[in-house]
Amino acid sequence: MPHSALARENVKLPSGAEAYLYEVIGQGTGELRLRYVSAGFKPGALAPDDLLADMTFLCENNALVLDGRAGGLERAIVSMADREAEFGVLNTDVRQSFEAFTLDETTCIWEAF
Repeated sequence: MPHSALARENVKLPSGAEAYLYEVIGQGTGELRLRYVSAGFKPGALAPDDLLADMTFLCENNALVLDGRAGGLERAIVSMADREAEFGVLNTDVRQSFEAFTLDETTCIWEAF
């Protein structure tokens, strides 16, 4: 789904930050990428547990909902960046972080690697 089709509504995260869903990319292999933007996002500014809580929240409140509608999703990649950027294009000015999750029926299970 291209970013122009998404409503850019800010979501309040458990850490207190806000983010909006910029882009959803279906991989066609049971995998979904959810790309979020949070103004002022700086990896390392949040404690690792707080960042993981934010990413898990975004997965559980979006990937699981999308899976419930479409079914068949096995994995979600949630990313957070400080600005919108084209997927797959190297841009060293963009600050970003991502986490991978296995989707269960009711939860997102973090894939720690």
